[in-house]
Amino acid sequence: MSHEAPILQLNTEMTWRGGEQQTLYLARGVRETRACVVVGRPDGVLLNRCSEIDIDVASIPSAGPRGVLALRRLIRRLRPAVLHAHTSRTHQLARLANAGLRSSVPLVVTRRVSFPMKRGGFTRWKYLTGVSRYAAVANAVGEVLLDGGVPPERIATIHSAVDFAEVDATPASPLELGVGDVTGPVVLHAAAFTSQKNQTMLLRAWREVEAVHESAQLVIAGEGELEQSLQQLAADLGLKRVHWIGFRADIIGVMKSADLFVMSSDSEGICSVLIQARRAGLPIVATSVDGIPEVVEDGVQGLLVGAGDSSGFARAVLAALQPTQLAQFRVQAPLDMDRFSTESMVAAYLRLYEEVC
Repeated sequence: MSHEAPILQLNTEMTWRGGEQQTLYLARGVRETRACVVVGRPDGVLLNRCSEIDIDVASIPSAGPRGVLALRRLIRRLRPAVLHAHTSRTHQLARLANAGLRSSVPLVVTRRVSFPMKRGGFTRWKYLTGVSRYAAVANAVGEVLLDGGVPPERIATIHSAVDFAEVDATPASPLELGVGDVTGPVVLHAAAFTSQKNQTMLLRAWREVEAVHESAQLVIAGEGELEQSLQQLAADLGLKRVHWIGFRADIIGVMKSADLFVMSSDSEGICSVLIQARRAGLPIVATSVDGIPEVVEDGVQGLLVGAGDSSGFARAVLAALQPTQLAQFRVQAPLDMDRFSTESMVAAYLRLYEEVC
Protein backbone atom coordinates (compact mmCIF):
# COMPACT_ATOMS: atom_id res chain seq x y z
CA MET A 1 0.00 0.00 0.00
CA SER A 2 1.48 3.31 -1.08
CA HIS A 3 1.65 5.71 1.86
CA GLU A 4 1.06 8.57 -0.57
CA ALA A 5 -2.49 7.37 -1.27
CA PRO A 6 -4.94 8.59 1.39
CA ILE A 7 -7.50 6.75 3.46
CA LEU A 8 -10.94 8.28 2.92
CA GLN A 9 -12.97 8.25 6.14
CA LEU A 10 -16.65 8.47 5.11
CA ASN A 11 -19.26 9.80 7.56
CA THR A 12 -22.11 12.05 6.36
CA GLU A 13 -24.09 12.38 9.59
CA MET A 14 -25.30 15.88 10.42
CA THR A 15 -25.15 15.63 14.21
CA TRP A 16 -22.48 14.67 16.75
CA ARG A 17 -22.85 11.31 18.44
CA GLY A 18 -20.58 8.42 19.34
CA GLY A 19 -19.86 7.33 15.78
CA GLU A 20 -18.70 10.79 14.79
CA GLN A 21 -16.41 11.00 17.82
CA GLN A 22 -14.90 7.64 16.87
CA THR A 23 -14.38 8.82 13.27
CA LEU A 24 -12.51 11.89 14.51
CA TYR A 25 -10.37 9.83 16.93
CA LEU A 26 -9.41 7.48 14.09
CA ALA A 27 -8.63 10.21 11.56
CA ARG A 28 -6.54 12.06 14.14
CA GLY A 29 -4.48 8.94 14.78
CA VAL A 30 -4.17 7.74 11.19
CA ARG A 31 -2.86 11.09 9.92
CA GLU A 32 0.20 10.66 12.14
CA THR A 33 1.52 7.97 9.78
CA ARG A 34 -0.27 8.43 6.45
CA ALA A 35 -2.55 10.70 4.43
CA CYS A 36 -6.14 10.75 5.63
CA VAL A 37 -9.20 12.71 4.45
CA VAL A 38 -12.53 12.84 6.28
CA VAL A 39 -15.44 12.99 3.82
CA GLY A 40 -18.79 14.28 5.03
CA ARG A 41 -21.55 16.83 4.65
CA PRO A 42 -20.43 20.44 4.36
CA ASP A 43 -22.96 21.43 7.05
CA GLY A 44 -22.20 18.53 9.38
CA VAL A 45 -20.58 18.88 12.80
CA LEU A 46 -17.87 16.33 12.01
CA LEU A 47 -16.18 18.27 9.21
CA ASN A 48 -16.13 21.43 11.31
CA ARG A 49 -14.48 19.67 14.24
CA CYS A 50 -11.95 17.95 11.98
CA SER A 51 -11.06 21.27 10.36
CA GLU A 52 -10.49 22.82 13.77
CA ILE A 53 -7.61 20.40 14.39
CA ASP A 54 -6.26 20.55 10.82
CA ILE A 55 -7.50 17.17 9.61
CA ASP A 56 -7.98 17.25 5.82
CA VAL A 57 -11.66 17.20 4.84
CA ALA A 58 -13.78 16.97 1.70
CA SER A 59 -17.53 17.50 1.37
CA ILE A 60 -20.19 15.60 -0.59
CA PRO A 61 -24.00 15.49 -0.48
CA SER A 62 -25.18 12.95 2.07
CA ALA A 63 -27.11 10.56 -0.17
CA GLY A 64 -28.78 9.98 -3.50
CA PRO A 65 -27.37 10.10 -7.02
CA ARG A 66 -25.60 13.43 -6.40
CA GLY A 67 -23.77 11.95 -3.43
CA VAL A 68 -22.72 8.88 -5.41
CA LEU A 69 -21.42 10.96 -8.30
CA ALA A 70 -19.61 13.38 -5.98
CA LEU A 71 -17.89 10.52 -4.15
CA ARG A 72 -16.94 8.87 -7.43
CA ARG A 73 -15.36 12.12 -8.65
CA LEU A 74 -13.50 12.46 -5.35
CA ILE A 75 -12.14 8.92 -5.65
CA ARG A 76 -10.90 9.59 -9.17
CA ARG A 77 -9.21 12.81 -8.05
CA LEU A 78 -7.59 11.57 -4.81
CA ARG A 79 -6.92 7.94 -5.83
CA PRO A 80 -7.32 6.62 -2.26
CA ALA A 81 -5.81 3.41 -0.99
CA VAL A 82 -8.91 2.52 1.06
CA LEU A 83 -12.48 3.72 1.50
CA HIS A 84 -13.64 3.43 5.10
CA ALA A 85 -17.41 3.78 5.63
CA HIS A 86 -18.45 4.58 9.20
CA THR A 87 -22.23 4.55 8.73
CA SER A 88 -24.89 2.60 6.87
CA ARG A 89 -25.45 5.56 4.54
CA THR A 90 -21.80 5.85 3.57
CA HIS A 91 -21.54 2.06 3.24
CA GLN A 92 -24.22 2.27 0.55
CA LEU A 93 -22.66 5.36 -1.05
CA ALA A 94 -19.27 3.68 -1.25
CA ARG A 95 -20.69 0.51 -2.79
CA LEU A 96 -22.53 2.50 -5.47
CA ALA A 97 -19.56 4.79 -6.16
CA ASN A 98 -17.20 1.82 -6.45
CA ALA A 99 -19.59 0.07 -8.84
CA GLY A 100 -19.03 2.78 -11.46
CA LEU A 101 -15.25 2.66 -11.38
CA ARG A 102 -13.03 0.73 -13.76
CA SER A 103 -11.03 -0.50 -10.77
CA SER A 104 -12.80 -0.49 -7.39
CA VAL A 105 -11.10 0.71 -4.21
CA PRO A 106 -10.85 -1.64 -1.19
CA LEU A 107 -13.76 -0.91 1.15
CA VAL A 108 -13.71 -1.23 4.95
CA VAL A 109 -17.03 -0.84 6.79
CA THR A 110 -17.38 -0.24 10.51
CA ARG A 111 -20.63 -1.58 11.92
CA ARG A 112 -21.67 0.00 15.22
CA VAL A 113 -25.23 -1.31 15.65
CA SER A 114 -26.42 -4.64 16.97
CA PHE A 115 -29.85 -5.05 15.38
CA PRO A 116 -30.22 -7.95 12.93
CA MET A 117 -29.44 -7.44 9.27
CA LYS A 118 -32.44 -7.24 6.97
CA ARG A 119 -33.09 -10.02 4.48
CA GLY A 120 -33.44 -9.59 0.75
CA GLY A 121 -31.53 -9.04 -2.46
CA PHE A 122 -30.45 -5.47 -1.73
CA THR A 123 -29.03 -6.46 1.67
CA ARG A 124 -27.13 -9.35 0.11
CA TRP A 125 -25.68 -6.99 -2.51
CA LYS A 126 -24.76 -4.37 0.11
CA TYR A 127 -23.27 -6.64 2.76
CA LEU A 128 -22.10 -9.82 1.07
CA THR A 129 -20.34 -8.35 -1.99
CA GLY A 130 -17.89 -5.54 -2.54
CA VAL A 131 -16.72 -5.12 1.08
CA SER A 132 -13.13 -6.09 1.79
CA ARG A 133 -13.46 -6.21 5.56
CA TYR A 134 -15.94 -5.37 8.33
CA ALA A 135 -14.85 -3.89 11.64
CA ALA A 136 -17.35 -4.73 14.38
CA VAL A 137 -17.18 -2.45 17.41
CA ALA A 138 -17.97 -5.39 19.70
CA ASN A 139 -17.96 -9.17 19.49
CA ALA A 140 -21.76 -9.04 19.76
CA VAL A 141 -21.90 -6.92 16.60
CA GLY A 142 -19.63 -9.40 14.84
CA GLU A 143 -22.11 -12.16 15.71
CA VAL A 144 -24.84 -10.17 13.96
CA LEU A 145 -22.71 -10.00 10.82
CA LEU A 146 -22.04 -13.73 10.99
CA ASP A 147 -25.76 -14.44 11.38
CA GLY A 148 -26.35 -12.29 8.30
CA GLY A 149 -24.05 -14.46 6.22
CA VAL A 150 -20.79 -12.48 6.26
CA PRO A 151 -17.84 -14.93 6.23
CA PRO A 152 -15.87 -14.90 9.51
CA GLU A 153 -12.58 -14.15 7.75
CA ARG A 154 -14.00 -10.80 6.65
CA ILE A 155 -14.89 -9.68 10.19
CA ALA A 156 -12.52 -8.13 12.73
CA THR A 157 -13.53 -6.87 16.17
CA ILE A 158 -12.11 -3.40 16.85
CA HIS A 159 -13.62 -1.89 19.97
CA SER A 160 -14.70 1.74 20.14
CA ALA A 161 -12.19 3.85 22.04
CA VAL A 162 -11.72 6.72 24.45
CA ASP A 163 -8.89 9.24 24.62
CA PHE A 164 -7.49 8.31 28.02
CA ALA A 165 -5.30 11.40 28.27
CA GLU A 166 -8.30 13.65 27.63
CA VAL A 167 -10.43 11.89 30.24
CA ASP A 168 -7.66 11.84 32.82
CA ALA A 169 -6.90 15.55 32.37
CA THR A 170 -10.52 16.73 32.51
CA PRO A 171 -11.46 18.35 35.82
CA ALA A 172 -14.82 17.82 37.48
CA SER A 173 -17.57 20.12 36.20
CA PRO A 174 -20.28 21.66 38.37
CA LEU A 175 -23.61 19.93 37.91
CA GLU A 176 -25.54 23.22 37.94
CA LEU A 177 -28.80 21.60 38.98
CA GLY A 178 -30.41 24.89 39.93
CA VAL A 179 -32.00 23.48 43.07
CA GLY A 180 -29.75 24.90 45.76
CA ASP A 181 -27.50 22.64 47.77
CA VAL A 182 -28.26 19.06 46.70
CA THR A 183 -27.28 16.35 49.12
CA GLY A 184 -27.05 12.64 48.51
CA PRO A 185 -25.35 10.52 45.87
CA VAL A 186 -25.63 11.61 42.23
CA VAL A 187 -26.70 9.01 39.69
CA LEU A 188 -25.90 10.15 36.13
CA HIS A 189 -27.45 9.12 32.82
CA ALA A 190 -26.17 10.61 29.54
CA ALA A 191 -27.60 9.63 26.16
CA ALA A 192 -29.75 10.75 23.27
CA PHE A 193 -33.44 10.55 24.11
CA THR A 194 -34.50 7.72 21.78
CA SER A 195 -36.56 4.56 22.11
CA GLN A 196 -33.36 2.48 21.88
CA LYS A 197 -32.04 4.03 25.11
CA ASN A 198 -35.35 3.24 26.90
CA GLN A 199 -35.29 6.09 29.37
CA THR A 200 -38.94 5.17 30.08
CA MET A 201 -37.68 2.10 31.92
CA LEU A 202 -35.09 4.21 33.74
CA LEU A 203 -37.72 6.63 35.04
CA ARG A 204 -39.99 3.78 36.17
CA ALA A 205 -37.04 2.22 37.97
CA TRP A 206 -36.20 5.57 39.56
CA ARG A 207 -39.66 5.75 41.11
CA GLU A 208 -38.75 2.58 43.03
CA VAL A 209 -35.35 4.03 43.97
CA GLU A 210 -36.93 7.23 45.34
CA ALA A 211 -39.32 5.15 47.45
CA VAL A 212 -36.38 3.51 49.25
CA HIS A 213 -33.40 5.90 49.09
CA GLU A 214 -34.15 9.20 50.76
CA SER A 215 -31.50 11.38 49.08
CA ALA A 216 -30.25 9.91 45.78
CA GLN A 217 -30.45 12.34 42.83
CA LEU A 218 -30.91 11.29 39.19
CA VAL A 219 -29.20 13.67 36.75
CA ILE A 220 -30.11 13.21 33.07
CA ALA A 221 -27.92 14.76 30.37
CA GLY A 222 -28.88 14.73 26.72
CA GLU A 223 -31.42 15.79 24.17
CA GLY A 224 -33.55 14.19 21.50
CA GLU A 225 -36.95 13.56 20.02
CA LEU A 226 -38.45 12.04 23.18
CA GLU A 227 -37.39 14.78 25.60
CA GLN A 228 -40.83 16.30 26.20
CA SER A 229 -42.60 12.95 26.58
CA LEU A 230 -39.97 11.72 29.04
CA GLN A 231 -40.22 14.87 31.13
CA GLN A 232 -44.00 14.47 31.15
CA LEU A 233 -43.63 10.86 32.28
CA ALA A 234 -41.35 11.94 35.13
CA ALA A 235 -44.04 14.42 36.24
CA ASP A 236 -46.80 11.80 35.92
CA LEU A 237 -44.77 9.38 38.04
CA GLY A 238 -44.38 12.06 40.72
CA LEU A 239 -40.59 11.94 40.65
CA LYS A 240 -39.02 14.50 42.98
CA ARG A 241 -35.30 14.03 42.47
CA VAL A 242 -34.77 14.02 38.70
CA HIS A 243 -32.74 16.83 37.13
CA TRP A 244 -32.62 17.50 33.35
CA ILE A 245 -29.41 19.32 32.43
CA GLY A 246 -29.57 19.12 28.62
CA PHE A 247 -26.69 18.33 26.31
CA ARG A 248 -23.34 18.84 28.02
CA ALA A 249 -20.19 19.15 25.92
CA ASP A 250 -18.27 18.69 29.19
CA ILE A 251 -19.87 15.33 29.95
CA ILE A 252 -16.58 13.82 31.17
CA GLY A 253 -16.32 16.58 33.77
CA VAL A 254 -19.94 15.97 34.75
CA MET A 255 -19.11 12.28 35.22
CA LYS A 256 -16.37 13.24 37.64
CA SER A 257 -18.97 15.03 39.79
CA ALA A 258 -21.25 11.97 39.90
CA ASP A 259 -21.22 8.80 42.01
CA LEU A 260 -22.82 6.22 39.70
CA PHE A 261 -23.54 5.99 35.95
CA VAL A 262 -26.64 4.24 34.59
CA MET A 263 -27.60 3.08 31.09
CA SER A 264 -31.02 1.56 30.33
CA SER A 265 -30.68 0.64 26.64
CA ASP A 266 -32.64 -2.11 24.91
CA SER A 267 -29.82 -2.50 22.36
CA GLU A 268 -26.28 -1.17 21.98
CA GLY A 269 -23.34 -1.81 19.73
CA ILE A 270 -20.94 -1.13 22.58
CA CYS A 271 -21.96 2.26 24.08
CA SER A 272 -18.82 4.37 24.12
CA VAL A 273 -20.16 6.60 26.91
CA LEU A 274 -19.77 3.60 29.23
CA ILE A 275 -16.10 3.43 28.29
CA GLN A 276 -15.78 7.12 29.20
CA ALA A 277 -17.58 6.52 32.49
CA ARG A 278 -15.26 3.66 33.41
CA ARG A 279 -12.14 5.67 32.63
CA ALA A 280 -13.56 8.55 34.70
CA GLY A 281 -13.78 6.13 37.63
CA LEU A 282 -17.56 5.76 37.74
CA PRO A 283 -19.25 2.53 38.81
CA ILE A 284 -21.99 1.51 36.37
CA VAL A 285 -25.45 -0.05 36.42
CA ALA A 286 -26.55 -1.01 32.89
CA THR A 287 -28.59 -3.47 30.90
CA SER A 288 -26.79 -6.63 29.82
CA VAL A 289 -27.46 -6.23 26.10
CA ASP A 290 -25.23 -6.80 23.08
CA GLY A 291 -21.76 -5.23 23.56
CA ILE A 292 -22.30 -3.78 27.04
CA PRO A 293 -20.96 -6.88 28.89
CA GLU A 294 -17.72 -6.40 26.92
CA VAL A 295 -17.31 -3.05 28.69
CA VAL A 296 -18.81 -3.74 32.12
CA GLU A 297 -18.17 -7.03 33.91
CA ASP A 298 -21.11 -7.81 36.17
CA GLY A 299 -20.06 -7.57 39.80
CA VAL A 300 -16.64 -6.06 39.01
CA GLN A 301 -17.09 -2.53 37.64
CA GLY A 302 -20.80 -2.44 38.34
CA LEU A 303 -24.02 -4.44 37.95
CA LEU A 304 -25.88 -5.65 34.84
CA VAL A 305 -29.62 -6.23 34.54
CA GLY A 306 -31.86 -7.68 31.84
CA ALA A 307 -33.30 -5.23 29.33
CA GLY A 308 -36.68 -3.75 30.29
CA ASP A 309 -36.58 -4.98 33.90
CA SER A 310 -37.35 -1.77 35.79
CA SER A 311 -37.65 -3.43 39.20
CA GLY A 312 -34.40 -5.32 38.71
CA PHE A 313 -32.73 -2.12 37.57
CA ALA A 314 -33.96 -0.29 40.68
CA ARG A 315 -32.62 -3.05 42.92
CA ALA A 316 -29.25 -2.90 41.17
CA VAL A 317 -29.04 0.89 41.60
CA LEU A 318 -29.88 0.59 45.30
CA ALA A 319 -27.30 -2.18 45.75
CA ALA A 320 -24.60 -0.22 43.89
CA LEU A 321 -25.25 2.87 46.03
CA GLN A 322 -24.33 1.04 49.22
CA PRO A 323 -21.11 2.83 50.32
CA THR A 324 -18.94 -0.28 50.56
CA GLN A 325 -20.15 -1.62 47.20
CA LEU A 326 -19.75 1.76 45.52
CA ALA A 327 -16.18 2.06 46.76
CA GLN A 328 -15.27 -1.41 45.48
CA PHE A 329 -16.69 -0.72 42.03
CA ARG A 330 -14.94 2.66 41.87
CA VAL A 331 -11.55 1.03 42.43
CA GLN A 332 -12.13 -1.46 39.59
CA ALA A 333 -13.75 0.94 37.09
CA PRO A 334 -10.62 2.41 35.40
CA LEU A 335 -8.56 -0.81 35.41
CA ASP A 336 -7.81 -3.23 32.51
CA MET A 337 -8.88 -0.89 29.71
CA ASP A 338 -6.02 -1.02 27.16
CA ARG A 339 -8.24 -2.45 24.40
CA PHE A 340 -10.41 0.68 24.64
CA SER A 341 -7.61 3.21 24.11
CA THR A 342 -7.48 5.34 20.96
CA GLU A 343 -3.93 4.10 20.37
CA SER A 344 -5.11 0.47 20.30
CA MET A 345 -8.01 1.29 18.00
CA VAL A 346 -5.86 3.25 15.53
CA ALA A 347 -3.20 0.53 15.42
CA ALA A 348 -5.84 -2.12 14.73
CA TYR A 349 -7.33 -0.14 11.85
CA LEU A 350 -3.91 0.54 10.34
CA ARG A 351 -3.26 -3.20 10.33
CA LEU A 352 -6.65 -3.75 8.69
CA TYR A 353 -5.88 -1.21 5.96
CA GLU A 354 -2.61 -2.96 5.21
CA GLU A 355 -4.38 -6.31 4.94
CA VAL A 356 -6.95 -5.19 2.37
CA CYS A 357 -4.48 -3.60 -0.06
